[in-house]
Amino acid sequence: MDNELVPNMNISANSTNPLKPNVLTEFIIYGVFLNIISILGIAGNGLGVLVLSRFTKSPFNLLLISLSLSDLGVCLFHSLFVGVPVFLSYLNISCSWDSENVWSGGIIAWLFNLAYFASIMFTLVISMERFLAVSWPFHAAQWFTMTTTKILICSVALFTVCVKLPMLVLYMATEENPALVTAVNILDVTFEFAIPLPLVVVVNCIVIYKIFFSQIRRQANLGSSGSGERASKATKILLGIVSIYIPNIILGGLVFHFTLNYPELDNTPTSYSLLATFRLLLTINSASNFVIYCVFGRDFRQAVGNCCRKGNTGETTTTAAQSNPTKVASSQDGGV
Repeated sequence: MDNELVPNMNISANSTNPLKPNVLTEFIIYGVFLNIISILGIAGNGLGVLVLSRFTKSPFNLLLISLSLSDLGVCLFHSLFVGVPVFLSYLNISCSWDSENVWSGGIIAWLFNLAYFASIMFTLVISMERFLAVSWPFHAAQWFTMTTTKILICSVALFTVCVKLPMLVLYMATEENPALVTAVNILDVTFEFAIPLPLVVVVNCIVIYKIFFSQIRRQANLGSSGSGERASKATKILLGIVSIYIPNIILGGLVFHFTLNYPELDNTPTSYSLLATFRLLLTINSASNFVIYCVFGRDFRQAVGNCCRKGNTGETTTTAAQSNPTKVASSQDGGV
């Protein structure tokens, strides 16, 4: 099936890119760079899940594990969906799951989009959790218990599957269905761009504002303190996450807009450049969590070191942090 029926280029099942401006250029961009980033992302997210699972159990760590698993899926299926077919094609090796194969190619394409949408949803949920933790730390500790967080994670997973089911039906279809294409596009533009982007931007701006000014007030009243340093680190972690996520989602929206409304741009250098940049930025976004937390999260970095040296990370002080409202705000704001 020709899945270009779906004009959103980030969900197109044509994994080897229909534009093909130059075989070597396509091989370098997708066959080399995208695969390398994906491999690093799979390893980083996998190690991140291993380390976080050995931390003292907390709602925030569960959310981080869910996000890491989603991003691991993005890196894995994006490589299988795009990078591996391009790499094998350059070596003149046939690929059994390319876009011409409805079942294998369609399912891999759907799993990639499912993981990508789950990553967006968990980014939004974590942003909301940070906002509550910074604004009302005591209430957040009561609202986000282990039980409620597990229910929330399962609800997000179920919602993600339900939203993406029409796309799976479209990929498996053997005949063109304009009504189904329209439904898929409406779902994508609503739940991948229109709702999460403004929410993430507004919520994280509020969080940064609250952390910044609370740090200024704390320094004015108490001088430089450890809690102030933790807030500063939490702000850096927050900025690191959203500084990659927001450009990625904006570029994805532009790709969707131009492909849907300006079909004459198909098979042009502009279209190819937008799609290539989006694919690489999407993969970098999913592969960057581990690096961000290693750079700014001292406890996480130490746990990674312990895991690599001894295979045992030990217990952290998450429970103790939750008993301190200042540390709750900084710890749940990304300070793993």
